[in-house]
Amino acid sequence: MVLLPLVLVILQGPVGQPAAVVTVRATSEVSGSVFRLAEIAEITASDPAQAARLGAVEVGAAPLPGLSRGLFAGDIMTRLRAARVDPRSIKLVTPPSIRVTRSATQVPPEGIVAAARAALGEPGPDMQFEPLPLSVRLFMPPGNVEMRAGAPRGRPESGSVTVPVDLVAPGAPTRTVDVAFRVRHSVEAVVATRMVEAGAILAAEDLAVGRVERPASPTALARDPADLIGQRASRRFMAGQPVLLSAVAAPSAIESGARVRVESVAGGVSIAGTGLARSSGAVGDVIRVFVQETRREVHARIVDATTVRVEEGR
Repeated sequence: MVLLPLVLVILQGPVGQPAAVVTVRATSEVSGSVFRLAEIAEITASDPAQAARLGAVEVGAAPLPGLSRGLFAGDIMTRLRAARVDPRSIKLVTPPSIRVTRSATQVPPEGIVAAARAALGEPGPDMQFEPLPLSVRLFMPPGNVEMRAGAPRGRPESGSVTVPVDLVAPGAPTRTVDVAFRVRHSVEAVVATRMVEAGAILAAEDLAVGRVERPASPTALARDPADLIGQRASRRFMAGQPVLLSAVAAPSAIESGARVRVESVAGGVSIAGTGLARSSGAVGDVIRVFVQETRREVHARIVDATTVRVEEGR
């Protein structure tokens, strides 16, 4: 077996003087996945070839694009020894702290969303794709970054879809970003043209047909303003808000406290009297009525704006 001697590169200078002075900067910016001594330090040597050899020494791995890492003088000396450079032949000057940052370009979220949106294609006439905000800041090495959208995941009918977008740049690992979209389905329905207060009687000028987001129960929407004109709003509606069928009612034909004619039919015989309405209601509703002749309260169905009828069994 032939033993090869370990050879140290000894950079010789004048007697008592180092062959090279390496002055490390407090902060440096590098571009590659690894960085060399020349990228973080100023190297002074009488022999340019010696300076070049020192500058080519690989010091360590660079952080991810846009991030930084710390470095110690001992790390540099270890790398110099690994490169067979005699530490005694150089003078290493370092600041109290050393930070190395990898240069990067921030990828605009709008571009990522646009790439994902293009992969979804054109929505149907009753569908809209609403992107959810991206919650991360994305950095890639400087230069051209290609965005490749993958196949969408999920079904629009379920209300959401996700599109993966790969960010590809030379000399950097591919990063994948998932862009989520909320899928909104719209339908034509009757909406309020202005604010309508609870209790108001709806008029033609209060209503119009517009596109609204489809609710869980589409049958709750009114499709024709004519079906709502003359109805009483049971709650407030803001301009542009759909007017739900469940939120309107027929206007009260009789208000609580009104005097009414009370008809009672029993055995084919009709008896009339007077009474005082104790609750409000529309035609066909059953309300409470105090009958003055009998001094009793009964339940009677509203016939018209002045008449109620007590039916058999009530």
